[in-house]
Parts: sequence; C-alpha cells; structure tokens
Amino acid sequence: MYAIFVIVSLIVISFAIVAPWATITAFKSSGRWAGWTMTWATLVAHAYTWIALGQNPEILFFFAPLWGGYEFICSFAPLGLEEQETDDERAAATANEG
Repeated sequence: MYAIFVIVSLIVISFAIVAPWATITAFKSSGRWAGWTMTWATLVAHAYTWIALGQNPEILFFFAPLWGGYEFICSFAPLGLEEQETDDERAAATANEG
C-alpha cells in the first residue's frame, strides 16, 4: 500500500509542478473547455500535494514553504494568459489594418 502511495504521489506531484503552465497552453490551443478542465486537474493535484505533505511532519516542515512559494508564483499564471490574449488581439488588429 505504501509503495502505491509513493508512486501515485510522484506522478501527481510531478503533474502539479507543470500543470499551471500547461493550463495556459490548453486555454490557448484547445479552447476554454480544455483550459477549465486543466484548471480543475491542477487544483486537484495541488490539493493532493498538500495532503501528501501532511502525511509526514518532517516533510511538511521542509517542503511546505517551498511549495507555498511555488503556488504563490503560480497564482500569477492567469495574468500571463490575459497578457497573451491582449497580445493576440493587438496582432489581429494590426493584421486587419494592413
């Protein structure tokens, strides 16, 4: 049982690390439905990561500040999406002018 927990944790935590940045790509390339699905999966992965960290006080003490800082940085990912949409709109407007 413990081996399964470790394997699942490695997979989900690895996904949680890259998922916020993949969410932007999903919104841009596949549309809103895929983007919001990816957002939901990201939230679940991040919640599971906190649960996995909480299983061991030493790991929680060491990794929680790092993980919290990373989640704070990831909270700015939607701002990057908004900037990308603005840049795309400007590019489309410029292309239509010429």
